[in-house]
Amino acid sequence: MKPPTSWLLTVDWTACDGRGWCVELLPEVLAQDRWGYPISREDAARAATARDGELPPGRPSRDIPVPPPLAAHARRAADTCPRQALRLRYVS
Repeated sequence: MKPPTSWLLTVDWTACDGRGWCVELLPEVLAQDRWGYPISREDAARAATARDGELPPGRPSRDIPVPPPLAAHARRAADTCPRQALRLRYVS
């Protein structure tokens, strides 16, 4: 098998209960929204630019890119999620 070229961390928001363990394990990639659910740092930055009471443009992505050097941390976050709401996969 050739090495992966791109890692994606997929979030199942219907299974997640917003405990934030994944965000603690992978802070370089993940942030929490105002309800505690994991979102990408890019989506968090976009949400921060919205005015109070307004929704940011677009929806947060459930497929979050993970840099290859952080894949082991992402694997740990997925493996230790108490609700099994994360899945790490690669796209070649």
